[in-house]
Amino acid sequence: EQAIMIASNEISQYQDKKIHTHNPATTVFRLVSLLKGKDKEFNKQNTGPYIINVDSHVNSINVNAIPDVNSATVTGDGNIKLTTGKNLISVNVVSESGELRTYSIIVNKAADTDSTLKDILLSDGDLDPEFDPAILDYEVVVPEEVENITVTGITNSSNATIKGNGSYDIVEKETIIPLTVTAEDGNVTIYNVKVIRNIETSSKLKNLIVKNGELYP
Repeated sequence: EQAIMIASNEISQYQDKKIHTHNPATTVFRLVSLLKGKDKEFNKQNTGPYIINVDSHVNSINVNAIPDVNSATVTGDGNIKLTTGKNLISVNVVSESGELRTYSIIVNKAADTDSTLKDILLSDGDLDPEFDPAILDYEVVVPEEVENITVTGITNSSNATIKGNGSYDIVEKETIIPLTVTAEDGNVTIYNVKVIRNIETSSKLKNLIVKNGELYP
């Protein structure tokens, strides 16, 4: 029987699923279908579309199409790279007589929801508290002579974007620097770094010098 085998990089985690069939290729297809919430076993009379939903971290899927007859030609299978959203895979089977049949597979890749940072780097000072992705507000104390600071947030996900990284002049005693992280799906998280410049203030004289005389007491 003709069959389409589909395997993702997660399949090895689910080998203990008990799916009974005489055709190993069908087993693989049905296994992945069950993983993605679509219990639809391959039928060579049904050209699809076969629908599979995958998580955002799945970047490719392997499609291995086995023709009913060895003399038939198959194109469109192999390792297919996925983009976020709907991915249409068309597997074409051409018989020796020239008859064409196209099987369709739709792979829906979820958008990445991660809008967190994995670290915040500073050119001067230390974060207080220590960095934790779940903590959004931080302080850093720098000496009075520090007039500029560079703040760099590192995103957890390569699909996320960040605004706020860069170099900042520290003019005031306190400067708040927001780091805005936007996930692929639009989810936003804002981290705030408050830079405190340790400016010494006093109304006392450091010294007093008087010429031609002495100070008393």
